[in-house]
Amino acid sequence: MPTARGPRPPGSWSAGSTFQSRDGAARALAILARRNNDLAEEVLTEELPWTTWLPDTERHVCVAELLGHLVAGADTGELVPFSRALTSWRSTAIAWSDPDVAHHLQGPFPGDGGEATRPAVPSP
Repeated sequence: MPTARGPRPPGSWSAGSTFQSRDGAARALAILARRNNDLAEEVLTEELPWTTWLPDTERHVCVAELLGHLVAGADTGELVPFSRALTSWRSTAIAWSDPDVAHHLQGPFPGDGGEATRPAVPSP
């Protein structure tokens, strides 16, 4: 919904009931995460079906990061970090969904050289 200043950025909320319902949902999921983290992860994964495109290890990192942002946001009322992380992870999942893109993003990349040597530590 556009504002007087122009269109709303993704992840922003309108005043009133929309904000209250999302804020309430974040608090409810945060409470669930504190009491039963496994169930909270399952609920979040079901709510975000695109997580299936992430490799297993990344899926777990994604869900843990998003739940962490939700718990912190529920305590502070600041859900922008959650929104940013959600957008980033969704973009990552979309990249993984395309085998060609996923392959190219894993390297090797032109210009990759050998392993860099560790700088010498000066003697005291």
